Amino acid sequence: MEKGYIHMVKEIELLTPKQFSHRIEMKAAEEGSNLLVAIKDYCEEKELDIESVASLINKDLSFKQRLKDTAIELNMVKGPKFEPIPSIFNLS
Repeated sequence: MEKGYIHMVKEIELLTPKQFSHRIEMKAAEEGSNLLVAIKDYCEEKELDIESVASLINKDLSFKQRLKDTAIELNMVKGPKFEPIPSIFNLS
C-alpha cells in the first residue's frame, strides 16, 4: 500500500461528518459550484474513491438532504411528485 494512500485514508477517518460537510460547503462556495461537484473535486484532490466518503455523508442527515435537493434541481434524480392543484372553476 502506498504511503500517500494511507495518509489520505487516515485523514478521512479523522473527519467527523460535520467537518466533512463544512469542507465541502466551503469548497462549493469558493469554486462557485454545487455540492456534488465539490465532493467530486475534493475526492480527486485527495485521491479518494467517492465511495470512501459515503459514510460521512450518510451520518449527516441535513447535508445528505441538501445533496438530494441539489440532485433533484439538476434533474439527476426524481423529486417528489406533486398533485396538480384542482381547478376551482369546473369548465366542463
